[in-house]
Amino acid sequence: MSGSSESEKWLVGSLRLTVFPSSDTDQDKILKWQEVIGEVPENSVTHPKAGVFQESGKYGKGIMTLNMAPGRIDWLFNPLIKSDSLLDSFPNIGELSITVEQFKLFGLAWLKSIHPLTRMAFGANLILPSESQKTAYEVLGRYLHGVKIDPDSSDFSYSINRTRPTKLALPGVKINRLSKWQAIMLLLSANDVTRQTNFACNLELDINTAPSPRLEIGKDDIGPLFEEFIDLGVEIAREGDVP
Repeated sequence: MSGSSESEKWLVGSLRLTVFPSSDTDQDKILKWQEVIGEVPENSVTHPKAGVFQESGKYGKGIMTLNMAPGRIDWLFNPLIKSDSLLDSFPNIGELSITVEQFKLFGLAWLKSIHPLTRMAFGANLILPSESQKTAYEVLGRYLHGVKIDPDSSDFSYSINRTRPTKLALPGVKINRLSKWQAIMLLLSANDVTRQTNFACNLELDINTAPSPRLEIGKDDIGPLFEEFIDLGVEIAREGDVP
């Protein structure tokens, strides 16, 4: 039985694309923030001695950040939070179905500039608002098919990794499907007085290639593998914890 229903729509708290370039990767050909997004980034920080580079700026309904360090590159998509405004709900970028598709197209365009890779990962932090903590636990119970949750309990957290072989022609390559489920609470206050308490189910995802000293992801497989990662993440959000 699927954990989702028409009334349950996951919101995106953040998304992440991580790659580990091979030593053969031409760093100069990797597209930077402006080349991918088409605008000058709002912030740019460089530490030449450490080989660290960061650019960030507004993108869609959020903030897109590029982090480059020796052996690893991350694209982070986070909510845009204005310092002069009061929060009234959990910060998010939008509904999963729309936002993840936007991120997928973005990622596919960038990934064309980088190959080969030794590892790749897709991460997400998803939020499903609930009326109360008890309701959040009841919803989690529908997603965690093999776990019995007492709706009147507290401090529940469940994490698991369920590996799967990739559908691509990459012999022996396994995909880690890490998911962490919990109920979270957001206290909204003003002048040290709590005026509202929001509850939600929280799902953290990390879909990645299992470490292998012999793995090299070539140009033709990088894009399809990223799409497979996203499909697996959406499947978990839709179906819950399934093998």
